Amino acid sequence: MATATFHHGVRFRELETAIRAIVTAESAISFVVGSAPVWKVPGGTENVNKVIMCYNLAEARAALGEHDNWNIYTLMEFVQSAFVNFSSQVAPVFFVNVSDPNQGAVAVPPADFPVTNHRVTLPGVNVIFDSVAITYQDDEGEDQSPHYGTDYTMAYNAEGGLVITLLAGGELAQAATINVGFKRAVPARPTPAQIIGTYDPIEDKYTGLALIDTVFGKYRVNPNFICTPSFSAVPEVTAAVTAASYAINDVFTGKALIDADTSIVKAYRAVPDYKNQGYFNDPRQNFFWPMIRLGNQTYHPSTVWACLAMHVDATNGGIPFESPSNKVIPADGACLIDGTPVDLTLRGANYLNSQGVMTVLNFIGGWRMWGDWSAGFPGTTDPKDMWSSVKRMMDFVGNTTILTTWQFVGKPILRRLVEQITDTLQGWLNHLVVRNALLFGNIQFPRSLNPDIELIAGHITFKVNITPPTPAVDIEFLLSYDLAGLQTLFLGEAA
Repeated sequence: MATATFHHGVRFRELETAIRAIVTAESAISFVVGSAPVWKVPGGTENVNKVIMCYNLAEARAALGEHDNWNIYTLMEFVQSAFVNFSSQVAPVFFVNVSDPNQGAVAVPPADFPVTNHRVTLPGVNVIFDSVAITYQDDEGEDQSPHYGTDYTMAYNAEGGLVITLLAGGELAQAATINVGFKRAVPARPTPAQIIGTYDPIEDKYTGLALIDTVFGKYRVNPNFICTPSFSAVPEVTAAVTAASYAINDVFTGKALIDADTSIVKAYRAVPDYKNQGYFNDPRQNFFWPMIRLGNQTYHPSTVWACLAMHVDATNGGIPFESPSNKVIPADGACLIDGTPVDLTLRGANYLNSQGVMTVLNFIGGWRMWGDWSAGFPGTTDPKDMWSSVKRMMDFVGNTTILTTWQFVGKPILRRLVEQITDTLQGWLNHLVVRNALLFGNIQFPRSLNPDIELIAGHITFKVNITPPTPAVDIEFLLSYDLAGLQTLFLGEAA
């Protein structure tokens, strides 16, 4: 008898657990495509068409740089909103910078610069940090290159000039002049084509928005909000962002956040016609008007909404059942892109809502986001499509189901497999009901959806029924005059 099948003694075997742990999908992760002044940071020239994950302001500025021209450097708006105005519970955020600072850069030939107080300030602005090349002559008259951090450091001053500081104890400490060559970036607003990006099968390289399909493979996080500040209303970008929201990595779903172009549509009455004339009526879109002002800065409302939704979800344990509508936002006004103030009344805001437009309102309790209707409304009144919060719960349950049950792909189709899937997901749905994130949740494996021809092809179908709560958008009280109260005038007397 073979020794592998003959046993004498005591042993044990591990059995599969009847149910599996839930792999919860992220509910409010922003994927933001735009431009950034990466030429201002060490190694920044490498951060072009690359997905950059940031958890805080320090990480964002170290990778993307800092600049106050948001028209050219469109990612700066989202960085400021997420990590300064909201500051917490809005991470991580995934950024893609599409602007290459070396493209069109002006080369400045090497020249000798005098050292004053151990410093050299390079002339002009927009010097590309990574392009700076310093040389000096050693005691033998040979050209040498100093070491950054040991012999010198560099930083931009308030005027935007790059200052080279020679460090004590370094090779340049006693230098009277140094030879420096560099490149100067030519700031330019990116094109819609750069924002949309592409996949090059020859180079096997993704750019722009197309990089969204690489996020999960690299970080194991699935983005939900697709943001293109300042570009979302461009027809080609609108179409690309919306298409991406239906099939992130071919299987996940999310929301396309679209801002109306307030340089075109300047009055709330004109917004519905603008919306209907363009491709702004898809249930996967959230559509916004007008802009939001805070101090001297102007924000696209999609940026603020995304950050607010991240914050609201975080307070609810990462479950997106609560709408960001009627939640306070960091704002002190509404305006057009040129800064023209917009005075929106409750009636005007509700009119926009009735046309599937999210907006902002300062009515009771300060400035707040207002509305939960998706861009698909009023064209669709299916609750899963008309309500943004319901749509997000559908996505959350669907994406979580994919992540949790992926481990079962390839298993033999047995009753045990069916029970593992149904028991695992039903337990989670029950938990969501207890958490008041769902009113009802149920999973079934009906025979009617699994005919023999599908089973022998390896295709099994489960039916998941859920009821996310709809937002309370119309609270009505019936107030009446009660004559019985007049009896209180006659104390002690019978009625």
